[in-house]
Amino acid sequence: MAELLFDAGSHQIQESGGPVLPIGNHHVQIMDIELNAVGGGEQFHFLLSADGGVFTDRVWVKHSNDDAERIGHNALKRICDYTDNPSIKLTRDIKSWDPLKGRSFYVAIRQELKKGVPQTYPDKTTGEQRPSLQITQYAKEKDKLAPVPDAVDNAMKVEGIGHFSVDSPASPKVNLPSTDDILNRVGGQSKRIDDDVPY
Repeated sequence: MAELLFDAGSHQIQESGGPVLPIGNHHVQIMDIELNAVGGGEQFHFLLSADGGVFTDRVWVKHSNDDAERIGHNALKRICDYTDNPSIKLTRDIKSWDPLKGRSFYVAIRQELKKGVPQTYPDKTTGEQRPSLQITQYAKEKDKLAPVPDAVDNAMKVEGIGHFSVDSPASPKVNLPSTDDILNRVGGQSKRIDDDVPY
């Protein structure tokens, strides 16, 4: 019998909070799954197709750090639940993964934050800094995801300018920069004009 890697039927999701930077909410389909040895453990790599693009979700199944493994198991449990496979047993036998392939669910893709700082990486082709993205929420239905506020979505078009934190999916808090912060980034300066428009 193949070695059991994860039993979705026996795992209880353990919540943890953290700030996220919205990029978008997407309906995704699992196109392919791989198991890869990475650093301190093993990850499932889920190739997700969404909105005409692709996204690879890397989920720890085994890790030397208990928190990393717990977070990975929480993500696996959500993926299994939202693809109608709540009791699936994933093993090293790739045929055990087949019930997940082709299944769809919803995800919130946001910019990764570390200690409140938006993370970026250099594009291998251009060297340009790009936002480091991650999946922060999984759901069976799109309306269960935290909404992407228009003001924050528009602020993201100017890289690194604005972000918001979500303490719970229902209560986004928008933290946009001041006019002075924006002008300082683009080399301008603000001028305060008192009573320039009569009321």
